[in-house]
Amino acid sequence: DAVVSFEVLEHLFSPADAVAEIYRVLRPGGYFIGSVPNAAFIANRVLMAIGYINPGGSPSTSLKKPWADPHVRFFTKRTVRTFFHDMGFADIRICGTALALTQFPVLYRAPESVKRFLAQVSRPIGRLGQWYPSLFSHTLYFTVQKRRS
Repeated sequence: DAVVSFEVLEHLFSPADAVAEIYRVLRPGGYFIGSVPNAAFIANRVLMAIGYINPGGSPSTSLKKPWADPHVRFFTKRTVRTFFHDMGFADIRICGTALALTQFPVLYRAPESVKRFLAQVSRPIGRLGQWYPSLFSHTLYFTVQKRRS
């Protein structure tokens, strides 16, 4: 009836093979539910603009050694939609999480007092991640349905 996979597809060399198997085992009308990191998150865009790439897989590798990071595939809201459409899924729904400044690289390591301040500042702007996930959501959540044929 359903398959759940959170934060896995970005680690696979061939996510299409895994998703094809998921599609095969789902009953018609069944759901695939999961998430992937958003490569187009605003923090990643800022880092890229200043010469860094942040694959986001591990704090110890993401900025220091991105070539050793465990994330090998990258998704945006548009590519998630296209990917699942091309894999044969219908009723593709994608949403984001609330924008939290503590999700920005390096800020997650800030002292607790700074993190509390960032959490307070994030509250009024948090809905941006839900309204415009392609830019302001760190993570993209999806539900897709196997065609009923």
